[in-house]
Amino acid sequence: MKRFLSFISIALVTVTLFSCADKNKWTPETEADFKKETKDKMLKDKKITTEQADFIVDCAIEKFKKRNITPESANTPGNNVAAMQIGQSCAKEWAAKQYNSWDSEKEEKCKSLFKDLLSKSGIKSKDVSAIAECVMTKIKEQNIGPADLQSSKNRLQLIKIGEDCQKELAKK
Repeated sequence: MKRFLSFISIALVTVTLFSCADKNKWTPETEADFKKETKDKMLKDKKITTEQADFIVDCAIEKFKKRNITPESANTPGNNVAAMQIGQSCAKEWAAKQYNSWDSEKEEKCKSLFKDLLSKSGIKSKDVSAIAECVMTKIKEQNIGPADLQSSKNRLQLIKIGEDCQKELAKK
């Protein structure tokens, strides 16, 4: 992962330093040039996919703009470091996005885990599946991803979801 992050950072710095016709500001043209050159550089080494490159480049440009880093000001030593950090941050965001999204396999594993926990907690076996399904639905509605389930900061929210599902089932 560190090699991947370093690669992304170096690619962003290199292209930022040597691309874009009018380096004093971000224009649609300089942005398009930056995107193309950076993406081409990233894909040349075949270490990442087109989807990854698109996400990382778009993310980096937005962060450059927020920090008022223009193509020209990226030439300064302080901004070289910032560009590397931005590249790493965007690569991490992409990885987190991929890891923290639901697919059918992750959903089934999660429901199975919920069912096991509910069974062990004394919930009637006839209610376990309905509660697990309800919990899964509410988790997705509240944009809680698979990685978020492991975070202790979400523990109270998850307990509340479980309690709400039990109450909903009791009303039926």
